[in-house]
Amino acid sequence: MYELSKNQKTQQKAREEALRIGGPELRAPNFDDYASMDYIHATMMESLRLHPPVVSIVKECCKTTTIGKYKIPKGSTIYLDAKACQTLSADFNNDTYKGTDFAPERFLDKDFKQKVISSVSWFPFSGGNRKCIGYSFSQIETCMILCRLLQFYEFTLLNDESKKEDKIVDVPGVTARPSSNLRVLVTRRR
Repeated sequence: MYELSKNQKTQQKAREEALRIGGPELRAPNFDDYASMDYIHATMMESLRLHPPVVSIVKECCKTTTIGKYKIPKGSTIYLDAKACQTLSADFNNDTYKGTDFAPERFLDKDFKQKVISSVSWFPFSGGNRKCIGYSFSQIETCMILCRLLQFYEFTLLNDESKKEDKIVDVPGVTARPSSNLRVLVTRRR
């Protein structure tokens, strides 16, 4: 909600999709609607890229390897900073967008989406054999809830992030959360 409250044009595009799905009677989305939530799903993926719920992912090196000038012995424990990996990766820095840009549109390209998931450039749920067991369920539920919220509410960021005391940061814990100074105005649409 933070990114949507900060990016009104993105919020409006996601809302238009939510309203189309809900129809004139604004019915609640169901599982059959999930396949048509392209923009809402892209928004969720982009939000998780910039604000991964798990701050670091621990891996064990399964064979001795060299990355750049560094030799990493088999059995070494490796800590991956999810946010750094997902913003500094060449996959997310190109002529169109910077890695720090909130741009759900990048995930509308199905080839790009498949590439970053399969190459594990996008990994808020980890990847490979240790990927979160709730990965699919979590995405479906998030999109359903987001769709429903957008049908009925508008979200506006009240923080002036140019001021240090109003800046929003991710606070690490078991899962990351926004800093406690986040202020969002929620306005009922109907």
